[in-house]
Amino acid sequence: MPRGGRVLVVKDFERFLRSEATLTAEAKAGCDQVDDYPKCSLDLNAIEGWWRRLKLHLEEHEPTERESRDAFLKRLRRAVHFLNSRCRAQGRRLCRNQKERAKDVIKLKGARTRW
Repeated sequence: MPRGGRVLVVKDFERFLRSEATLTAEAKAGCDQVDDYPKCSLDLNAIEGWWRRLKLHLEEHEPTERESRDAFLKRLRRAVHFLNSRCRAQGRRLCRNQKERAKDVIKLKGARTRW
C-alpha cells in the first residue's frame, strides 16, 4: 500500500468510471486514480492473458465434428480445471504483476509489451 494508506487505482477510460460521483466515492474510500498511463493498453488488463490461454487450450482440444452445447460445456470445464490446477503459478503471476506491467506500458507509451 502506498504511503499515507492511500490505494492507487488504474482504470480504463469508460465515462462512468470517471464521473464526479465515482471519483468522490473513491476519494472517500481512500483511493487515488492513476492518470499517467496510456489511454489504451491491453497489457494493463491481466485477465486477457488468462483468456488467451483458455482459448488456446480449447482450440487444442477442439473436436473434429460439431459438438453439442453440453459437450462444449464439459470441454470448457475441463479446460478451466486444467488451467486452475496445472497453471496456477502463471495465473497468480498475471494477477500480481500490475506494477511491472504498468512500468512497461508507460515506458513503451502504450505499445504492446512482453505481456
